[in-house]
Amino acid sequence: MGILDDSPNTSGWTQRRLTRRTILRYSFLSAAAITVSAACQSAPAPAPTAAPAAAPTTPPAAAKPTTAPAAAPTTAPTTAAAKPAVAATTAPAAAATTAPAAAATPAAAQAAPTFATAKINGKLQVVQSRDFHPDHNALIEAKIKEFAAKQNYPLDHSYIEAYAGSGDVVQKLTAAVQAGDAPDILIHTLGSSQLHFLDIIDDVDALEKDLEKFHGKLNAASTAENLLDGKYWAIPHFTRAGGFFVRQSAFKKAGIDPFNDLGDLGKLRDAALKISTGPDFTGWGMTANRSGDGDSTLRNAIWMFGGQITDQTGQIVVLNTEPYRTNTILGLNFIKDIYTNPQWAAMLPPGVGGWTDPSNNEAWLAGKIGMTNNAGTVFAKAVVDKNPIADDTFLIAQPKGLGPAARALSGAGGAMCFYFMKGGKNREAAEQLVRYLMDPSVQKQMFKISTGYVYPAREWGWDQPEITESTYGKHVTDVWKKIAADPSGYLGSPYPGPPTPQIGALDNSNFLTDMFGEILGGKSVEDALASAHTKAVQTFKEFGAKGE
Repeated sequence: MGILDDSPNTSGWTQRRLTRRTILRYSFLSAAAITVSAACQSAPAPAPTAAPAAAPTTPPAAAKPTTAPAAAPTTAPTTAAAKPAVAATTAPAAAATTAPAAAATPAAAQAAPTFATAKINGKLQVVQSRDFHPDHNALIEAKIKEFAAKQNYPLDHSYIEAYAGSGDVVQKLTAAVQAGDAPDILIHTLGSSQLHFLDIIDDVDALEKDLEKFHGKLNAASTAENLLDGKYWAIPHFTRAGGFFVRQSAFKKAGIDPFNDLGDLGKLRDAALKISTGPDFTGWGMTANRSGDGDSTLRNAIWMFGGQITDQTGQIVVLNTEPYRTNTILGLNFIKDIYTNPQWAAMLPPGVGGWTDPSNNEAWLAGKIGMTNNAGTVFAKAVVDKNPIADDTFLIAQPKGLGPAARALSGAGGAMCFYFMKGGKNREAAEQLVRYLMDPSVQKQMFKISTGYVYPAREWGWDQPEITESTYGKHVTDVWKKIAADPSGYLGSPYPGPPTPQIGALDNSNFLTDMFGEILGGKSVEDALASAHTKAVQTFKEFGAKGE
């Protein structure tokens, strides 16, 4: 919506030097994000050998960051002049010698571009994060090696777990930058705000703007994530579908059209109860337990009902301030009712109070739940494994909340991105590699291999036959395109402000589910909200924000 486009510089998150303790705390919290991200986006972990943990009926233990962060902000960020942007270390890479526009036609496959030879210092070092889809990972790895071979560049390619070992990747990258031994490119979903905050990436503003000459403008959510201090700090490679998935047949059997009859969370709840047939098939496949998925459940209720943590500047906590206080209380009471009122017990899966992030994926693939909110991995896994559940899995539009401030917010956050690490020794070759992987001939191969999961981050690509003619893609594409194009650019907890480290710290410490755990433990919604507000203000101040 461009809420912040014309705002003065008020972000302020680089306006004071933070203590080493605070920076390390932030880096440690990011480790939790990566851990749960892996649980949600990589091959599912084996089924637990013990029974699920008990439902959170008592106040949670002291916060310990063990799960994934919520999505980042939802609108274009304000410009922060406090910290000067770092210019590219070298001139932009030479443009491809073949015109990418030629590859945009649906004619015979076009050859990937070639480039003038760049000077290589040591080896071109690329660190790749594993996405969910193993065939997709193999394709990207093959294309990286193909590029290096064509250019005759010595290559050091590794996956993130080999690069960072069992430690925190952000700490590893920070140490590498400080030691002058950083990789040239990181391919990951970490988010620009924390890497820029730690000053370990270079801007990619000129490259992103040049790529947009062919590919078109970046979607609103990816813009909000990566356009910081007036410059782009990452190049989104592709977006990944996700949101509310339904078993179409279960809803139709109950006389419900899942594409037109589930416009708000109340209708979604009522329908979930109606399609439930017993413990082996329940409708509400979502937890509110301390987990990344639990945070998503709480976040959907609070934000869709009209609540939020911060104002548009990202500097002030408004969680317990009117009108957001009233809206948040409505959302919290809605979720509390679902998990405590016997009226809804029949739609809750056995043990849902103790679910962790892989639990809903496992239940979905086993055919035990009729609706869930998840990354597109849950669909992609079914497609890859030829699980018949894939034939009955469909993505639906984001429902709105209830009450006078109800809203539906959507966005394509969490794109897979290219990050250019500060101090990388081969900027020109790195830019060439990005151009190579962004070429339509490579993009079209991704769309074909990762059907219904990998989608364009920009305007180009949505009309390509690999997307429009995909049988499974039709379960997702039209809805995901609307979500990705939503002007709110919704990314979660920072909405409607810019991405900030203080919001990231709250998300990574399970701020929302800890608040809800207190409610389930007997604390009133009003008191739990007041305590959470105080905690948020304290965290904001630790990161140099005003807080109140």
